[in-house]
Amino acid sequence: MEICRVVATSGNTTNMTAHLRRHHPSAKTSGSRQKKASMLLTLAESFRQLLLLGQGSFGRVVECVKLDTFERVAVKAAKREYNKFAWKEAAAVKELSVLDRDRCNLVKYYEVFEYKHRTFISMEMLDISLHDFVTKRSRGPLALCDIRVILKQMFVALTALKSRGMMHADIKPDNIMLVNQSQQPYKVKLIDFGFATSPAKIPPGTIIQALSYRAPEVMLGIPVTEAADMWTLGCVAAFLYLGHHLFFSRCEYQMMQTFVHMLGQPNKRMLQEGSNTITEKYACIDDLAKHHPQPNTESEVEDTAAFLSLLKWMLCVDPVKRITPVEGLGHRFITMKHLPEDPAVDCYTKSSCTSMEVCPLLSLENEIDSFLRQDVATLTLAVAQLIPLEGNAQPGNPQPPSPAPQAAPPAVASGSSPRVGTPSDGPLPTPEPFSGESDKCAGFLAQVSLTFRELQRFHSNDGAKITYLVQLLRGRALKWAQVVLNSDLR
Repeated sequence: MEICRVVATSGNTTNMTAHLRRHHPSAKTSGSRQKKASMLLTLAESFRQLLLLGQGSFGRVVECVKLDTFERVAVKAAKREYNKFAWKEAAAVKELSVLDRDRCNLVKYYEVFEYKHRTFISMEMLDISLHDFVTKRSRGPLALCDIRVILKQMFVALTALKSRGMMHADIKPDNIMLVNQSQQPYKVKLIDFGFATSPAKIPPGTIIQALSYRAPEVMLGIPVTEAADMWTLGCVAAFLYLGHHLFFSRCEYQMMQTFVHMLGQPNKRMLQEGSNTITEKYACIDDLAKHHPQPNTESEVEDTAAFLSLLKWMLCVDPVKRITPVEGLGHRFITMKHLPEDPAVDCYTKSSCTSMEVCPLLSLENEIDSFLRQDVATLTLAVAQLIPLEGNAQPGNPQPPSPAPQAAPPAVASGSSPRVGTPSDGPLPTPEPFSGESDKCAGFLAQVSLTFRELQRFHSNDGAKITYLVQLLRGRALKWAQVVLNSDLR
């Protein structure tokens, strides 16, 4: 048997004994099913099959023990006619192999191999999907403090995917799994990368995503971006909040009708670009709160408003205006800036902080720094320190705003240094624009600080300082400044 190792991991999953139920939530493990599982694969002496975990149109997933390490793993066995999809998933996983999959909340893949003209993929064992977990609770909704933990981890996962230029393209409750609910409550991982790819490789009009989680731009046939993943994650958040699907329809027409009723009609640009242009339980996003257990404290009321605000950004019909994963990490629902600072004086805040222990609450800069260069994070932190963080984000229900404008580089004469924000007779030369180079970051910040000190009359307040600094940024450094500014306004 020829084995091709796609991803090598150092993680030990010997103690993970729960099931990976990917393909069929209602799959049973009766005696006859276990017998079928024992006969399902004959992989020389590498694996011993224990039981069938699930099956679907693409194949089956079986719990196995690796005989050389005695690890329990999940092995996905693709049907012969779907072998190419299994290898496509393997290629996507190889692209993501540079990421720390524990920190990035992505399932670990171990091997991909062929045997008797069938393709097999082995991966770590996990506990239960969010779909099955909610179903076992008799479709009872999750508490906001638990939804917050899950969303933060998924924002990190989507940020990691985007750092590799990829999107998942099939996010739904079945594809987000609890790692070990008894030992690590609401620690989750994203699974099933069979459709993961670069958005540029998805032709307009291609059907992706489950129908109830399909983004408007996919239905309209507009070129998709990573924003489509954020839409589906918003639908997952609503599913966890309600205990049932937010958009549950049998056809795209019904889905689009519901979108328009709740969220408004797609703008003229979307309708013109689209090649496929074509239930009324909730009149708007705010109505979701009527179908969730009512808050008992002022902190819960504020938390509900923050959650609904985030949900509106995630379910913005226009993908250009939809919140990004990085901006999601800075939203007040995730940072909990709207809750009392001292958990000891508020039981709800204390419970929320305790829930976040599985996913430590880090600063926005540190969270993103896992995927991008540290020198740019240093600059972002410097910009953030100049911004009054409190008082900008007002609770309520804002309409999605226009995308943040790009700061246009000033006109510069050939061979001359640009002069931004200072008078023509200023005593100091203007710092060179900064694009995020690691060897120039410290010097750039030192020059800016010196300018602020020597020219106080021109930079007398935070707004003037921010304007001056941002106008000196270019490229990725400018993008980081936009992230900080946008996330704070939200």
